Amino acid sequence: MLDLSVTDARARWSAAQGLDRPVAETVAATLERTGWVRTLGGIAAYIALSARNPGATIDAIHAAVAAGEIGVSPAVRGCIFLVPRSHEALCLRVAHHLSAKRIAREHDKVGIDDAELDRVGEAILSAVQEQPLSTAQLRKGLPDGLVRSLGDIGKKVGLTSTLPPALRRLEFHGRLRRTPVDGRLDHERYAWAPDQLEVGPASDDDLTELASLYLRWAGPSTRKEFAAWSGLNQTQAKRALAACGAEPAALDGDEVFVGPARASEASGTVRWLPAMDNLYALRANARHLVDPAYAEVEVSNFGSGGRAKLATMSQPIERTLVRDGEVIGLWGWDPTTREVVTTLSPKAAGAATGDGEARVRSLIETIGHAKVFSIDSDAKLTKRAQRLRDLRWP
Repeated sequence: MLDLSVTDARARWSAAQGLDRPVAETVAATLERTGWVRTLGGIAAYIALSARNPGATIDAIHAAVAAGEIGVSPAVRGCIFLVPRSHEALCLRVAHHLSAKRIAREHDKVGIDDAELDRVGEAILSAVQEQPLSTAQLRKGLPDGLVRSLGDIGKKVGLTSTLPPALRRLEFHGRLRRTPVDGRLDHERYAWAPDQLEVGPASDDDLTELASLYLRWAGPSTRKEFAAWSGLNQTQAKRALAACGAEPAALDGDEVFVGPARASEASGTVRWLPAMDNLYALRANARHLVDPAYAEVEVSNFGSGGRAKLATMSQPIERTLVRDGEVIGLWGWDPTTREVVTTLSPKAAGAATGDGEARVRSLIETIGHAKVFSIDSDAKLTKRAQRLRDLRWP
């Protein structure tokens, strides 16, 4: 069994994420090569893509969205990701597979069946033939009496009417595609457009392909990490990893699985990454991404709104500075002073951070904000920037 050192693992993680050697290619190719990117109504997708592809400018990303080469889609864990068109059918099959039992229970509770949803669906498809329409526009424009309120019981399960489940059914079947209003990725406002995508039910081959893609993007990872990222249970994850030919290896006492690894050499270049970047979001925590001396440094964490230790973070709100697969610092944006705020670990003190600051400043100023997610605010950004100014490394 291959015995990986932490240094080797970091090199593999950096290479898998395209951070050791960014490639000027299409935006869709970068998503295929390095993984789907979460879209939460912030600017993460722009920063993540530009860190891996020097040609992934804001204009290039928007052009790829407009051309249908990339799009937003439900995928693993029921979350929305930015994905290449070539992966959309797989995303939809996996998302449907993971949610089918829950959806069936919800529909049974509120008393709706497929026939009713099909009637609403056909009206939706007719309405969007001329132009994409938002859910609100569809609600106003569909024939009176067609969409039914689901009352109090519907509110309890999160379904106020038959419109959302009809939209979801069409999307899972590949007949409807969500498109960002105005083609931008820094919000969560979508319109619906007709689509003709061959989807079909999920198969074991789809889960095998998902495992293969995960290892290509994540590098050495445990079975639990793959299960947590994908939403599969442990049995499904084990079967999929075995079927994709993953090889077991050892890393610091843990069994990890590895796929084909591209050779990577330390470049010493610092990459400026967004909040919740795939480098750490694809794994359980950042224990091996940080120097043990800085394991206890506290950072803001997504979800709870509280603080987390640097070594145990998996979804940090603060953006990171990474060199050769190691987190060496943090950065943020203070909208009050219009300042990029950085803090480097003592180990990396004086490290040249390249043109990253100029690049992220330009991106933030062009987009018009630096939100991590849709309900983020300038006040929160300023507070987090001050925390970085006040941070004291061990």
